[in-house]
Amino acid sequence: MEENIKDKKETETAEKIKDSGKKAWEKSKEGIKHLSENIHQSLEDDSNEQTYGAFAYIPLIGPLVVYLFKKKQKFSKLHAKNALYLQSSALILWLTIWLLENIPFISHLLKAIQFIPYITNALLYINIVTFFILSLIGAYKGFNKNLWTIPVLTAFIEKYIVKKKNKDKAQSQRK
Repeated sequence: MEENIKDKKETETAEKIKDSGKKAWEKSKEGIKHLSENIHQSLEDDSNEQTYGAFAYIPLIGPLVVYLFKKKQKFSKLHAKNALYLQSSALILWLTIWLLENIPFISHLLKAIQFIPYITNALLYINIVTFFILSLIGAYKGFNKNLWTIPVLTAFIEKYIVKKKNKDKAQSQRK
């Protein structure tokens, strides 16, 4: 009889736990559904384009996220393009300096000239500081809904790299 009462209490406790688990599961499903609806709505909403304009300047992931989710917004796309130009040019400059310092023959040759390592180090620091300053300015301009392009860099890239690619593509299509 005592075992019967004990078993009955255990089954009641197990059922309560099972019911509370089901309720928690349903609440979490509702929360996830609500969260995904909010995310979907924010992606379709054009009122937060200044946030995406500023978000574009986060290194590596910023321009990619903006290009993936905000392709149709010209403002966000402009800032993503600027950020991509800035980040790629900083990476190319850093990689060039790194190669000059680490390729064996070139590095020994440059170290033979005593002041060259100081110049490469200075260029590296200037590159990093300029990158962060321009990223902060771009994020500030993006957040304040100002259309802004990086003065020399954007003009150079669009004139010599983007236009040349388009020109080569047009010539290859003619053939």
